[in-house]
Amino acid sequence: MEKLIMRYLIGLPVDATNWQKRMNKKYGKLSNIVKNINYDIKHGANKEQVKSLFSRIRKDSFFHDLQISKESMERLDNLERELHLFQNTHSVRAVLQSLSSNADNQFVHP
Repeated sequence: MEKLIMRYLIGLPVDATNWQKRMNKKYGKLSNIVKNINYDIKHGANKEQVKSLFSRIRKDSFFHDLQISKESMERLDNLERELHLFQNTHSVRAVLQSLSSNADNQFVHP
């Protein structure tokens, strides 16, 4: 998962080959990265591991090259935003379903 996130944050090199450009166009989109991270979470990774990786990228001196790159930080912000939205859609859906079921139960006449 770390390799996937790092590859997304770094982006394509300036002298990328046609094959690299084609693969990035096909698999390197934000939606594919979010799907892969959620797949990893479903199959054993913790959400805390993802959060700690994001905080390490922002704070650790090992990732200095990414920290000084404005594009990489924008990609990281977008990735965090998308993961946060995706994780909350299920809870919002559950809340709406519970509200609708409670509303149905209130209007039942004996």
